[in-house]
Amino acid sequence: MFLHDLIAGGVRLSIPPYPIEPEKDEDVQKASPNLGIPLRGLPSKYRDNYYFFEIMAGENDEFVHSDGTGNIMVVSDIADTPSGTLDMPYEILEEAKIPDKQYRTDLREILPKM
Repeated sequence: MFLHDLIAGGVRLSIPPYPIEPEKDEDVQKASPNLGIPLRGLPSKYRDNYYFFEIMAGENDEFVHSDGTGNIMVVSDIADTPSGTLDMPYEILEEAKIPDKQYRTDLREILPKM
Protein backbone atom coordinates (compact mmCIF):
# COMPACT_ATOMS: atom_id res chain seq x y z
CA MET A 1 0.00 0.00 0.00
CA PHE A 2 1.36 3.41 -0.95
CA LEU A 3 0.99 5.99 1.83
CA HIS A 4 1.41 9.78 1.70
CA ASP A 5 3.01 11.87 4.41
CA LEU A 6 0.45 14.62 3.78
CA ILE A 7 -2.83 15.98 5.13
CA ALA A 8 -6.18 15.23 3.48
CA GLY A 9 -9.09 17.65 3.43
CA GLY A 10 -12.23 18.37 1.50
CA VAL A 11 -15.24 20.60 0.94
CA ARG A 12 -18.84 19.35 0.77
CA LEU A 13 -21.03 20.56 -2.09
CA SER A 14 -24.78 20.55 -1.61
CA ILE A 15 -27.98 22.04 -3.01
CA PRO A 16 -31.29 22.80 -1.28
CA PRO A 17 -32.99 21.49 0.77
CA TYR A 18 -29.69 20.65 2.54
CA PRO A 19 -29.18 21.05 5.52
CA ILE A 20 -32.86 20.27 6.16
CA GLU A 21 -33.59 16.55 6.03
CA PRO A 22 -37.28 15.89 5.40
CA GLU A 23 -38.59 12.55 6.63
CA LYS A 24 -39.86 11.40 3.21
CA ASP A 25 -38.55 11.86 -0.33
CA GLU A 26 -41.97 13.16 -1.37
CA ASP A 27 -41.56 16.02 1.13
CA VAL A 28 -38.19 16.94 -0.42
CA GLN A 29 -39.66 17.30 -3.89
CA LYS A 30 -42.58 19.39 -2.58
CA ALA A 31 -40.36 21.75 -0.56
CA SER A 32 -37.37 21.98 -2.89
CA PRO A 33 -37.59 20.05 -6.16
CA ASN A 34 -34.06 18.90 -6.93
CA LEU A 35 -34.45 15.71 -8.97
CA GLY A 36 -32.42 16.00 -12.17
CA ILE A 37 -30.44 19.15 -11.28
CA PRO A 38 -27.46 19.01 -13.70
CA LEU A 39 -23.90 18.88 -12.36
CA ARG A 40 -21.78 20.70 -14.90
CA GLY A 41 -18.32 22.19 -14.86
CA LEU A 42 -16.61 19.44 -12.89
CA PRO A 43 -13.29 18.74 -14.66
CA SER A 44 -12.90 15.02 -15.32
CA LYS A 45 -9.14 15.21 -14.72
CA TYR A 46 -9.92 15.53 -10.98
CA ARG A 47 -12.36 12.61 -10.85
CA ASP A 48 -10.22 10.81 -8.26
CA ASN A 49 -10.82 13.79 -5.95
CA TYR A 50 -14.64 13.53 -6.12
CA TYR A 51 -16.70 11.50 -3.68
CA PHE A 52 -20.30 11.53 -4.91
CA PHE A 53 -23.45 10.99 -2.85
CA GLU A 54 -26.90 11.51 -4.42
CA ILE A 55 -26.18 11.47 -8.15
CA MET A 56 -27.09 9.43 -11.22
CA ALA A 57 -26.56 9.54 -14.96
CA GLY A 58 -29.05 11.76 -16.74
CA GLU A 59 -29.64 12.50 -20.40
CA ASN A 60 -26.53 12.67 -22.58
CA ASP A 61 -24.63 10.78 -19.84
CA GLU A 62 -24.25 13.90 -17.71
CA PHE A 63 -24.43 13.61 -13.94
CA VAL A 64 -27.60 14.88 -12.28
CA HIS A 65 -28.93 14.94 -8.73
CA SER A 66 -30.83 11.74 -8.05
CA ASP A 67 -33.32 13.13 -5.49
CA GLY A 68 -32.85 13.41 -1.78
CA THR A 69 -31.45 15.74 0.82
CA GLY A 70 -29.20 17.70 -1.53
CA ASN A 71 -25.84 16.14 -0.66
CA ILE A 72 -23.95 16.13 -3.95
CA MET A 73 -20.30 15.43 -3.28
CA VAL A 74 -17.10 16.13 -1.41
CA VAL A 75 -14.15 17.49 -3.38
CA SER A 76 -10.94 16.47 -1.62
CA ASP A 77 -7.21 16.98 -1.96
CA ILE A 78 -3.96 16.36 -0.09
CA ALA A 79 -1.30 18.94 0.81
CA ASP A 80 1.38 19.84 3.34
CA THR A 81 -0.96 22.11 5.31
CA PRO A 82 -4.66 21.98 6.23
CA SER A 83 -5.44 25.17 4.30
CA GLY A 84 -3.49 23.83 1.31
CA THR A 85 -5.94 20.94 1.05
CA LEU A 86 -8.65 23.47 0.18
CA ASP A 87 -6.97 25.20 -2.79
CA MET A 88 -8.00 22.77 -5.52
CA PRO A 89 -11.47 21.99 -4.08
CA TYR A 90 -12.31 25.71 -3.92
CA GLU A 91 -11.09 26.23 -7.49
CA ILE A 92 -13.31 23.42 -8.74
CA LEU A 93 -16.36 24.49 -6.73
CA GLU A 94 -16.08 28.13 -7.80
CA GLU A 95 -16.12 27.07 -11.47
CA ALA A 96 -18.81 24.38 -11.13
CA LYS A 97 -22.04 25.12 -13.02
CA ILE A 98 -24.59 23.74 -10.56
CA PRO A 99 -27.81 25.65 -9.82
CA ASP A 100 -28.16 26.76 -6.18
CA LYS A 101 -24.80 25.21 -5.22
CA GLN A 102 -23.76 25.72 -1.62
CA TYR A 103 -20.48 25.06 0.15
CA ARG A 104 -18.56 26.56 3.04
CA THR A 105 -16.27 29.38 2.00
CA ASP A 106 -14.89 30.09 5.49
CA LEU A 107 -12.85 26.94 6.03
CA ARG A 108 -9.48 28.69 5.55
CA GLU A 109 -10.41 31.14 8.28
CA ILE A 110 -11.67 28.63 10.84
CA LEU A 111 -9.11 25.82 10.35
CA PRO A 112 -6.25 27.63 12.16
CA LYS A 113 -8.58 28.24 15.13
CA MET A 114 -9.50 24.56 15.46
